[in-house]
Amino acid sequence: MLKGSFFYKNGTLFMLAVLLSAFGRQAVFSQEQNTEKPLPDILIGVEYFAGWWQGANSKWVTENKDWRLDYPDRVPLLGEYNAQETMDREIVAAADHGVDFFSILWYYDKNVTKTGQSVKDPCDELNSAVGYFINSPYADRMKFMIELTNHAPFAIISDEDWDYCIDVCIDAMRSPSYLRIDGRPVIKIHAGDQLFADFDGDVDRCRKMLQRIRKRVQDAGAGDLLITVGTYGPTPINAEHNFVKSGEINGTMQYMDVPNRPLKKECYPYEEVVALSKEMRDVHENDLIPWTPYLPAGWYPRPWKDPRADFALPTEQQWRAALVGMKNDLERTGKFGFPRRDGSIQKAFTIYAWNEYGEGGFISPTQGTGYMKLEVIKDVFRR
Repeated sequence: MLKGSFFYKNGTLFMLAVLLSAFGRQAVFSQEQNTEKPLPDILIGVEYFAGWWQGANSKWVTENKDWRLDYPDRVPLLGEYNAQETMDREIVAAADHGVDFFSILWYYDKNVTKTGQSVKDPCDELNSAVGYFINSPYADRMKFMIELTNHAPFAIISDEDWDYCIDVCIDAMRSPSYLRIDGRPVIKIHAGDQLFADFDGDVDRCRKMLQRIRKRVQDAGAGDLLITVGTYGPTPINAEHNFVKSGEINGTMQYMDVPNRPLKKECYPYEEVVALSKEMRDVHENDLIPWTPYLPAGWYPRPWKDPRADFALPTEQQWRAALVGMKNDLERTGKFGFPRRDGSIQKAFTIYAWNEYGEGGFISPTQGTGYMKLEVIKDVFRR
């Protein structure tokens, strides 16, 4: 496991399908980006993984067996495969229950040609969610942002690599549904420590690269970029941290983390993963740049034969308690979320995840829990 981000997708080398053509209908940047609607007091984001396709290398299959047969409770009700109709139903369900944005994982692969086309492969749909969201007739009901997944084997290192990825982000930013804070489009670089490791720890080189991508976004007319990077582990972001020394990182976020426990036959309690999330909030409460916390909807990766420990999926009571704890901390401190232009904080958190069915982190309606997790979100946050 590489340092810098806990969640590096299973190790299967996904092929990239860049849906630049899907973005074509947003030919220019929308005037709506300059007249944003007021944001809610607390922004609720959910991590989104578009890893569900049919055929070879399907993530529904482990060791040549469809694991849905053993875990039918995880089968989603809104669609089992990446498709426009699945995304349409997901946007409606999320928006109806108070979810404000999806943070969509996007993977770079050098094997993709620079024309936006790739060799046809069953894994081409891994990056399909951005295009499906933009083209949805319900896209105006919530927001989305791009999370650039930069860990191996999807490293983003050279100027050419970064230019290609930022071109994809700029095209996505043409959508009026792209997440903006005070008019600033938000991107997340998934593994913050890995970003600096790829530049051999050279803060100055990394600073120049971040300045380069910031300028490219500005030159394209997309505005002043709000750059966030992923954190991992109980390390406060102080004046000596590379994130601060670079001077170009506006905020940090965390995808997910789980306690280090030995794998055993029985599950550990769900409360343990929630307790670690709370511990991370305590660690980052006084960071020098704002941190957007995460809340785990579960971690039980046994369908994927993951060697890490399993934790029981939450009951309704446990899920409600976890959400209430997060809400109380955001209201108490006022320190967690995205930075605003006036120096204040737009309170926000993300949930792991919408559709990590194999790993066990999901709030998407499923055969086992129905709409329970979404209904509790709506109730706790009075949406």
